Amino acid sequence: VEIRNPETGELHAGVSVEDMGVKTTANDLDNARINFDNFSVGREALLRRFADVQDDKYVQTTKDRMRIEILGQRLLTGRLAIAQASCNFGKALFTQTKAYADNKVCWAPKGQAPPKLSEVPHIAAIFREGEEKLDTLSRYAAAVETRLCEVLRTRAIPDLDLVEAIAVAKIQCVQTPITLLNKLVREVGSYALSYDSGFGNIQWLLMCQFAEGDTRILMQKLARDSMKAYQKSSWTDAGKDIVFGTSAEQQEMKVRFQLSRALSAAATPQDAGRLWNENYELVYELANAVCARHISKAIGDESRQVLFAKL
Repeated sequence: VEIRNPETGELHAGVSVEDMGVKTTANDLDNARINFDNFSVGREALLRRFADVQDDKYVQTTKDRMRIEILGQRLLTGRLAIAQASCNFGKALFTQTKAYADNKVCWAPKGQAPPKLSEVPHIAAIFREGEEKLDTLSRYAAAVETRLCEVLRTRAIPDLDLVEAIAVAKIQCVQTPITLLNKLVREVGSYALSYDSGFGNIQWLLMCQFAEGDTRILMQKLARDSMKAYQKSSWTDAGKDIVFGTSAEQQEMKVRFQLSRALSAAATPQDAGRLWNENYELVYELANAVCARHISKAIGDESRQVLFAKL
């Protein structure tokens, strides 16, 4: 669609544009919007790779009907790419900061050997936690990537389990580095303020948190779908999960029970929505339980315990 006069560069009547302005990070990504007001667009401008309007009727032009799963292929690839990039960002910043801390000498009482910053107990614990959790998430993301690559090679439609597994990668591989780096940045003094430390780029992770699917929205969807599956299951199925299920499955079922009791007082759909919002902590606990189940299934229950000590 031509929106500007090719000779003057001026916007055509009925077209306005708006830029997001300067951001704190990722200014190479130019977020903007174009508004059309009483602006006529020719039919030839329709996006019609899969369908068209012929004789004022919708007409499918391909053998297979377009579905959201097909349109979402690139979204899924993007989610996994963001997950892996975020995890690698966290690992690189931890590695760089560890190198600084290994050489930063701290004060010690007379007669005692001065420790390095990385040897201070609580800081050493943060470095251990970061290495363990980020390595675990890298292995999970790699396992999910293997599944996605097979789907892309065979041009198959990803099943719901894979779609959910990718959402788990997006959630955990972004949120975990944010949490870990927020711990670390408070312990390395003025080094964190130096330009070369890399901590000034942490806001890039905040961008990743809402890119290709906002973390909180994805977590709400995980919890919603888990509750839907629970409501459709029989008491026999629920009992099997409790008795014979893995630790991760048992934990998910436990939170389902708790949230189900909290929602049971709903008399109307409006009540159900209100109670869901009021019990947001249980909702996000359930989402984390779903994440733990996927990670346990993909790379082992020990990995779930590394990331979710309380689950």
